[in-house]
Amino acid sequence: MQGNTSSRAASSGGRAPVRPWPRRGPGLSVEPSSDSDEDSSGNNDAKEVRDAENAKENHIDNDDGNLGEMKTKEVSGEEDQQSEFDNEADDGEVGAMEESDGVSRLEMKGAWSESGWSLVTLRLLKISTMQVLPVRETMSRAERNRRLANTKKGADESALVPEGLDPYSRKSRGSGSRPRQHIRLTNCPFRFTIQWNLSRMELQETNGIFKHNHKVSPSAFATYPSSRGVVDPIVDARVEGMLSVGAKRSKIYDYLLEHDQNVLQADVDNLVRGHHSSVSKDDDDEATARELAVFAAADRENVSTVSDTAAGETGGISMATAHMRRIYRRFSELLLVDCSHKTNRYNYQLLIFMTMNEFGEGAVVQQSLLEDNSDWHMEKAVAHFKRMHPTRIELLRVIVVDKDLNEIKILDFNFPQARVLVCHFHGIKYLKEKRAKPEYGKISADDASQVDAVVHSMVYADSEEKYRLLHESFKRICDRIGLHDFFHYFEKNWDRSQDRWVQYRRASLPHFKNHTNNRLESFFGKLKDSVDGKMSMAGCVQAIIAFDRRKENEYRYRLDRIGRQVNSNYDKEMANVLRFTSHFVAEKIAEQYTKALSSTAQYQFDVCEEGDDHILVKGSKKTYILRLDNWECNCEFAMTMKLSCRHAIAYRRENDDGDHVEEKTPTETAGGAISADDAPRIRLNPKTRRVGAPRKKKIRQTAGEKSDRKWFAQAESGRKKAGEDTLVALMEALDRDQPSLLETQTRLSGVIVKFDAAENKKPKYKRMKNPVTTNPFYILPPKLFEACQKCLPLSNTAASAIELDASQDTTAGRATENDSSMKEVVLIKDVGNFTRKQIELFTRVQNLKEAV
Repeated sequence: MQGNTSSRAASSGGRAPVRPWPRRGPGLSVEPSSDSDEDSSGNNDAKEVRDAENAKENHIDNDDGNLGEMKTKEVSGEEDQQSEFDNEADDGEVGAMEESDGVSRLEMKGAWSESGWSLVTLRLLKISTMQVLPVRETMSRAERNRRLANTKKGADESALVPEGLDPYSRKSRGSGSRPRQHIRLTNCPFRFTIQWNLSRMELQETNGIFKHNHKVSPSAFATYPSSRGVVDPIVDARVEGMLSVGAKRSKIYDYLLEHDQNVLQADVDNLVRGHHSSVSKDDDDEATARELAVFAAADRENVSTVSDTAAGETGGISMATAHMRRIYRRFSELLLVDCSHKTNRYNYQLLIFMTMNEFGEGAVVQQSLLEDNSDWHMEKAVAHFKRMHPTRIELLRVIVVDKDLNEIKILDFNFPQARVLVCHFHGIKYLKEKRAKPEYGKISADDASQVDAVVHSMVYADSEEKYRLLHESFKRICDRIGLHDFFHYFEKNWDRSQDRWVQYRRASLPHFKNHTNNRLESFFGKLKDSVDGKMSMAGCVQAIIAFDRRKENEYRYRLDRIGRQVNSNYDKEMANVLRFTSHFVAEKIAEQYTKALSSTAQYQFDVCEEGDDHILVKGSKKTYILRLDNWECNCEFAMTMKLSCRHAIAYRRENDDGDHVEEKTPTETAGGAISADDAPRIRLNPKTRRVGAPRKKKIRQTAGEKSDRKWFAQAESGRKKAGEDTLVALMEALDRDQPSLLETQTRLSGVIVKFDAAENKKPKYKRMKNPVTTNPFYILPPKLFEACQKCLPLSNTAASAIELDASQDTTAGRATENDSSMKEVVLIKDVGNFTRKQIELFTRVQNLKEAV
């Protein structure tokens, strides 16, 4: 037989899922195979699906005559690609299968005919026999045609291998790094060879072995990658819609299972990856530009600004709706500023400018997507904000940010009339992380809790005197435990900038009690339900605009609905206050109203030297100045909340000032609409640096931070009673001064008992070279202290043993030298480590307390 075309096919088994029918998936017309034993169904970079018409076009045309000689195609027991199948397995029986003794045999009848062995026939054969028949040739079509061109047969183009017989083959991508794997290779003997008979002009089967060493069943056939996928076109279209709106993979997986699709989690992952890769960067640029054009056309006061970098890429996109601009025109004293990441796949950060409305809720006034939060990008976002509010910028007084120094520098420069404050939460968190850095040394958990407690107390210090005392305590703690470098860092970077983070320094600013960015963080948490780090930029912009539209709708509803607010706990006067305000404002005034009613008799009102319209309000501790023309007071509440304080309420009740309500005039809006370009040019940077710290593992602590702060306050009070900072200094002072019995009792009363909850702990004895111990100003509970004493061995060692009879040699075989570098330590879980000297010091203090 001249010039034969031969191929082999093999099939392998697998586990049995529930659904036995084939499913559409990314695949090709002729099933190739890999020599790899791994099931790479979840990692295939799938080709586009070829439909039945393409398959028919690629079959062997018997009018071409001699196809030339081809080498035998190799056999593989694996199928690494997925093929498109139709549910048309009943069109004709192309083979018959029988099973006996666990061995499946197949009769290959009618699999090929005079019309040729088409790929459609092969596909129907697989479906009807529930087998996967991978075909792989040992030589590529191009290589075979190149060799044929050098022979006499190559002169006839009909002898060349056509494009339809160029099966795809690839090398396994496995590197052997996974020792535990699942392989499908069973060394199945199923083989057959297909040859082209020139004389009869037909394909013939030779050397066929039609039996398997595994079970051939619908359930096993359904486990092959080529059998899995979404076959229903309606379901496929709905899944595409779910992918377009960013549905979660678990939701897509559940939907496919509910609609009887044979898929696994790996198939869903492939669908998501394929959808993301189908949207190119150029398409996203155009889609983002369209979204911005639609945004600008929706309202003539909607404004967006696109800032391009020197490289011609989009460095920032700033947006402000008409609603945002109206909100800031009404509430211009405060801004909360922060960035969030993981809102789009380009790693652009979302910068938010937020104020607070009359309901006590955060209200966004600008959103910017920035390539980076560098000086240039921040400047562009701030410039857009200043351009939107040219007449209201001067009213800005407070800006609350996190610890980002770059943001602070830019905001200080652009808003000199405003005070930039650091969020209390971020400040405490940053100092805690800074203290734990290895360059400052390792300290015990108990000492670390004292440092964190004193830092927390300094942040919330409400007076200069209190801050000074806490600062001195902080210095003493750092000196005792050896955190000298950390204290120098604090002095240089934090103590010199108290205006940004200490509470009493911001008491006269209109921050409306916004000491943190909690309102902004809450907004980010809700927004993340609509955006994620895998969204396109166009989808991100669309989701942000839609979220703002929902917020605006809720706000307008609360303003426009008919009726009034009521609170059954309010009296007549507070009910009138609530009629013209919101629950948030009324609650703040109610606190002052209650204090004014209870302490009116304690206030003394005198005319101030500044004029008759200024009243001097003298209280039990402080004196304030109240203006009668606008009822402004210089107390903390009036200055921070811009509301009537207890002093104004008490004065008006004392002087029986008649109630009068001033009509509110609507805020005038700026004339003229600011329009954006109809077609902004967008060129996103796909190589933006990814931001955001990795997730940290949270360690469960025995005592919370709140209890640590309580303990710190008790310890500081005890040190004041004792007159010393350490137990060693206290015992030395008592030995030196020898005070009276009463004074000794008073000074020892400052030493309290700590860790009562750990009384049943079992201490362990250990010798350590450099133990991390605490510097306690307390003693342990009696039961735990007794266990520590029993845990310690005798203090005299073999080297310092007392010899009762010097005539006998008692030193033989014993160590005569003691390793001074090793220290005896008692370890108590969740409490700390204590040296022998500290345990002995506890004993002295305990004995002295019992004696006096």
